[in-house]
Amino acid sequence: MTTSRVNPMIMISLLLALLLVFVSIYLSVIQPVKTSKPIKIVSGEWAPFTGENLANNGIATLIVSSVLEQMGYVPSYEFIPWPLAQSRAESSQRNDNIRAIYPYIKTTEREKRFYFSEGIVNIAFGIFYNPENNPDGVNITSHQSLSKHQILAFEGYEYDAEIALHLPDQPCYLKDTVEGFERLIARKETLLLTPRAIPLETLNLLASSESAKRLKLSNILPSIQTQQMYINGAVKPVYVSWVKNSENQQPLSLKGYHVITLGDGSTNEQLKSVIDSKCTQDTIDDALIALAQASKPAVLLEAQKVAENTILQRFPEQANVIKRAEYSRYIEHRMMFPKNNPNNLDLRDEFDEILLRLKSNKDAFSSLIRKANNDIELAQAISLLPGKGEFLIEAFRFDSKTDSCVASERFMLPRGSKAKINQWSNIFLKPNHEDESPMVIVKLLNGPLSAKSVNFCVNAQSVKIN
Repeated sequence: MTTSRVNPMIMISLLLALLLVFVSIYLSVIQPVKTSKPIKIVSGEWAPFTGENLANNGIATLIVSSVLEQMGYVPSYEFIPWPLAQSRAESSQRNDNIRAIYPYIKTTEREKRFYFSEGIVNIAFGIFYNPENNPDGVNITSHQSLSKHQILAFEGYEYDAEIALHLPDQPCYLKDTVEGFERLIARKETLLLTPRAIPLETLNLLASSESAKRLKLSNILPSIQTQQMYINGAVKPVYVSWVKNSENQQPLSLKGYHVITLGDGSTNEQLKSVIDSKCTQDTIDDALIALAQASKPAVLLEAQKVAENTILQRFPEQANVIKRAEYSRYIEHRMMFPKNNPNNLDLRDEFDEILLRLKSNKDAFSSLIRKANNDIELAQAISLLPGKGEFLIEAFRFDSKTDSCVASERFMLPRGSKAKINQWSNIFLKPNHEDESPMVIVKLLNGPLSAKSVNFCVNAQSVKIN
């Protein structure tokens, strides 16, 4: 009978393997499980980039969430008006309070109070105008072209130097993009209310100021006219000023005008009932500059996707009326971390490290943005169904330059194709509208033609709201 001896090297290897198993078990027991940390983030409503009711809370939010989750955080989002978001974040000093707000552009003034991240998303901005009120909008091809126009400024927005060059030091701010489009659509003049008349000497002196020269108002200010007006219910008369031109008439009342007042309380409180809208200015010079600037044809600077989304959702009948000028620009939007919390610098640095790593993989980053955009569009999608007894839907390429359907480029779409409406037919928008072949303009979201970066015309009868 023979006995076999165990190789000592094999025994040592087995013992080491068992030792490693015991060590790993021991460490897993004594080390606490890594838990995700809550973090509060604030933003505003700015579809499709941010929004409480958007899929993934918007394109920018999905990017922010992806970075924070890789950092071990579970973000909770609150969507509030932009000025309130910035003021609340700025005063936040604790880790269990607001840690960051987004998406904002970097400005010198904001850098005094916030740490800025690397760019989250690079957003295309465009200039929108109403050809009926501003036929010269078609000639806006550079930021210098904006000197002939009034840029509608929004409360809570800050503008970079290229755009701020064409804004008064104290603009008449509008509440949001919806109000901006209401201004573009309406044709209203602007008036200034003061407790006394405006002397011509004041206008001539202001016309030679640096602000007037920068805004190209030197020839407009001397044409301002003033008249005394008695308003029903007011104790004292007021002086009403307006920019006189060949089109406007001497105002007989305040109704139907945009109104500028002084912030010193000089305008009688009883006038509030007859003022449709009001812009308050600190000084008479600021008020006169605002009045002269408001006499120029209006344009709106806004993110192209935001503007197009607003038109489609709130002003569908204007989708083929409001135009976008040739001039456009891309602006990086970032996270802002309040400097009042000393821990936010390290938070920003870690956020940037993960964000840059994510962006370094261009395909993966583009895919993330594409997913966010597709999820939002699919949530708003309509279905296309053929007519009775048919299996396919007829479609034609839409030519945006001629604003028409190209009959020679005919396609067939499968039943149930998903689409996003880019322009509704008047048969849906106007009462008693008759059209033998009403068309809607759509972007296809699935199927063989969805990869094409073009819009299609389909019969309005094929639309089914989901």
